[in-house]
Amino acid sequence: MEFLTASQNIQIAMESRISMSFKQRARRSAELLDMLGLGSKVNAYPSMLSGGQKQRVACARAIACDPLLLLADEPTASLDRATGQELILTLKQIAHERNIAMLMATHDPRVMDLADRLVHIDDGRIIER
Repeated sequence: MEFLTASQNIQIAMESRISMSFKQRARRSAELLDMLGLGSKVNAYPSMLSGGQKQRVACARAIACDPLLLLADEPTASLDRATGQELILTLKQIAHERNIAMLMATHDPRVMDLADRLVHIDDGRIIER
């Protein structure tokens, strides 16, 4: 949301968690931003962020509440090679640590080797597992 800072955009995803205080949500959002290389952008508004930075804030928001399943649609689309690989490795590490299943759709061959399993789909049909 354009009128909220990066931290606030993540915190809003955690609002439904009654057990988390405002301080806990703020701390958690700062930790996630730091893990994704955006520790200095806690108070930045979306208009102050690049497309890749916005994408990483969205990833932080998606994992903020430790979901059972993380669906990632082209998570590296706005990122350069190094940042894309770093993001996928970080998400993979977080998913492993917190027991979150992650399903990623991508056309980016640069990150496919980081997957535990690949399923190729062509014209709506699974062609290779």
